[in-house]
Amino acid sequence: MARSGRANGPENAAFNRWFRYPAGFSPEALSATLQAIGNTAGLAVDPFAGVATSAIPLARAGWRFRGIEVHPAIAEIASLKLSRPGDPNELADVARAIAQDAPDGEWSAEHAMIQKSFAPEVLASLVGLRSSIEKGSRKWQLHLKWALLATLRDVAAVKVGWPYQRPDVERQAPHKSPRSRFVERAEQMAHDLALSPEPPDALVSCGDSRDEAVWQRLLGSTLAQACVSSPPYLNNYDYADATRLELYFWKTVGSWAELTTVVRANMVTASTQQTSIAKARDAGNAVAGWGNLGREILLVRDRVSRERRRRARGKEYDSLIPMYFLDLMNVLKNVRAHLEKDGVLAWVVGDSAPYGVLVDTPAFVSRMAEMVGLHAVQDRRLRSRGERWVSNGSRHHRALSERLIVLRG
Repeated sequence: MARSGRANGPENAAFNRWFRYPAGFSPEALSATLQAIGNTAGLAVDPFAGVATSAIPLARAGWRFRGIEVHPAIAEIASLKLSRPGDPNELADVARAIAQDAPDGEWSAEHAMIQKSFAPEVLASLVGLRSSIEKGSRKWQLHLKWALLATLRDVAAVKVGWPYQRPDVERQAPHKSPRSRFVERAEQMAHDLALSPEPPDALVSCGDSRDEAVWQRLLGSTLAQACVSSPPYLNNYDYADATRLELYFWKTVGSWAELTTVVRANMVTASTQQTSIAKARDAGNAVAGWGNLGREILLVRDRVSRERRRRARGKEYDSLIPMYFLDLMNVLKNVRAHLEKDGVLAWVVGDSAPYGVLVDTPAFVSRMAEMVGLHAVQDRRLRSRGERWVSNGSRHHRALSERLIVLRG
């Protein structure tokens, strides 16, 4: 999601501000995508639903929405944005009562990363709030859980920003009182829910969008008129790792090994941490069967492989490339099977350049979509990417972009 740093920036807009997850549409990209699918509302699907960034504006425009999100915690907060358990004022009132009455908790048994991330008195307060939420009424429990989880990075005494969490590097916490910030977070949620009191015809299901069975459970025989999404970019970003702070604090997982099996294992392969020699070999063999397109993808892989071997500790971007595109092909097959014959696919996709070798992901994905029965009608550049790394001498200096690709049946 675009980040402006301004109080009225897009990350502080209603619903967006519930949790700052670094994956999703910028307002400009989402607006362009909605224009691309047209004004005829029907059913829209998003196989990479994230925190429901696309769901809410689609619902406002009259669309019904069904999304798939593989990260269990992110699917949970997405579902919360679409639910209406009761009067939002109750949520704010319950949060204030918890903040006032919850005793401090015992923090010495918390995960080592959690202990490193907070001052002892702050962590004691956070643990106490967590315990009170877990013991309280279930009506608003999940909303309160996420009000607290969204508070963590606001009160941490170390660098826990996106994309990397660095618990060994101290910083001044933006907010001093976890109780006050927790209440503010809950009040923001209550305010946003009050803006949209009726539940939209929208839901997000936790599952792997590469799996046909997940689509069947979500849609059955119903066909969608549009598929709107922004798939993970081939940029070595580990979305499971990015949420360690929240997952460890809420005890969703208790170790790195558990995090990789519970969260990361079912994700589209977009980081080198997910690769293996055997899977990369099998993916390469599958991609080789795609004719000219497959040969072009594997030529890019081979160029990246040569560049990697020139480096003493190069990351396995070459293994990643065929695995990534094979995963996206499996998603596209499911999209085509659950999209009306004349339906429209509008995806925002970024290219990449591992070791300076350009991987034109938008063009490759468009051609893959054509292989499953769609035809390309648009490939439009939306913005430049990668400027933040220009001063980093260890990285490539290729100009990168984010593009909108549109295909129709």
